[in-house]
Amino acid sequence: NAHKLATMVKMSNELIHDNVVNIESYIAEKVAQAFAVTEALAFYSGDGTGKPLGFSTATLPAANIATTVTTLKVEFKDLVALYNSLLPIHAENATFVVSRAMFTLLMGLEDSQKRPLMFQDIQNGGVYKIFGRPVVVEPNITNTVTVGTPLAYFGDWKRFYQIIDREGMSIRQSGERFIENDVTAVVCTKRTDAKIMDVQAMAKLISK
Repeated sequence: NAHKLATMVKMSNELIHDNVVNIESYIAEKVAQAFAVTEALAFYSGDGTGKPLGFSTATLPAANIATTVTTLKVEFKDLVALYNSLLPIHAENATFVVSRAMFTLLMGLEDSQKRPLMFQDIQNGGVYKIFGRPVVVEPNITNTVTVGTPLAYFGDWKRFYQIIDREGMSIRQSGERFIENDVTAVVCTKRTDAKIMDVQAMAKLISK
């Protein structure tokens, strides 16, 4: 079953009538942003109770888990190990997903020939890449590194994790419920879910 996000915003009718901007569109924009933050956290670490099951909860095959060579330190060889943890059929369409701290570290990391490991592909939208594959920041991945902490994910996300929007965000207005206070309520809802599909399509790097 899909999980529902819902919120209600109450506004005085004076605010609605006196405002020079479209207040409903403004509320819809802000609520959509708030829903996106909530969804992103659930898609990362959700426990499946009242929210989708997050991708970080997946039990990956042992062969798909790379461990850093040095304790609490990431080196070029670790990224190579992560890349090689994934079967070629999945690696060819894979994306790296990292924390903000890991992204910053990658910007200063060099390969075995002292060349920057990560580069920005200006000709393709300025996307940052490693080994020719895109790098994306996931803000919900912890920036605090401890032993066993996931540092980076690398996988074919379409095969590994499926997000299903059962119903786009809907907006309803009602002036009846709070009529005695001359207030209009705007109710926003969205139904979504996500499923872990093929665990062979994902690999991760953890700290030693």
